[in-house]
Amino acid sequence: MKRALLALVPLLVLTGVLAACGGDDSGGSAGGTGGASSDVEAGKQLVKDRGCPSCHSTNGARGTGPTWKGLYGSQVELADGTTITADDLYIKESMTDPSAKIVKGFPNAMPRFNLTPEEQDQILAYIKSLA
Repeated sequence: MKRALLALVPLLVLTGVLAACGGDDSGGSAGGTGGASSDVEAGKQLVKDRGCPSCHSTNGARGTGPTWKGLYGSQVELADGTTITADDLYIKESMTDPSAKIVKGFPNAMPRFNLTPEEQDQILAYIKSLA
């Protein structure tokens, strides 16, 4: 029995690798289709489920929190007077530790979310799509 289970390990590893690679030829890049598109859709659904639109607009309108329209790659002025680029690290940090860097003119009111790395990537993909 133990020998039979050990024989399955390479098959399980291969299955996991193939599943992680997905089934399309896009290479998983943001400019491709398939994985990137499904990440955007998954991120959009997560955002809706978590209630993010109640504070963050996607059309440029001001809300309790900054708009996400055009956020990715933009310069963001923080409450402490510094300016940073809204890149992957900043946006992910803002999701998981929202009080780390507060945008000037907005309250420190965002709740902390426990998001998996995959969920963070999906929400990030959605925010990137709002350019």
